[in-house]
Amino acid sequence: MRLRHIEKTALPNLIITHNFFVIAMKALNEQNAVDQNSCFGYPKHIICKQKTMTMRPAILSNSQKQESLNKLHADWTLLADGNSIRREFKTKAFKQALSLTTLCGMLAEEQNHHPDISLGWGYCHITFTTHSASALTSLDIECAKKLDTLSACLFDAT
Repeated sequence: MRLRHIEKTALPNLIITHNFFVIAMKALNEQNAVDQNSCFGYPKHIICKQKTMTMRPAILSNSQKQESLNKLHADWTLLADGNSIRREFKTKAFKQALSLTTLCGMLAEEQNHHPDISLGWGYCHITFTTHSASALTSLDIECAKKLDTLSACLFDAT
């Protein structure tokens, strides 16, 4: 019985998060003038639903890393390894952290670029790096930008 109660209460939240993601991504694509033959500005034959990448994203130099970080939300930090960026979201409750995690997961699947995520009551930590390159790349920055925009729309994650 307890499981059925959880399923009934969790499903509407998941549907709302999914619907928000679809609407938000459509708005982002329109805002950035991304055409239907692309996925977050990359041609579909390079990155998208095929789950393959025929071209590697650019590895960022140290100066490019700093320049790129300056364009992201101020909470993004370059980790000590120099190959990863991380943002620590603080939320008002576990439900918000879980919603952000789900939103990030949807973005990751759409982008075919998956961050490391840690969540708990009142927080969600997201780390981007390009594992195949063992470096920070332009794709990590693009994902972080998209996540910044989506999270700002979802709730005030400070």
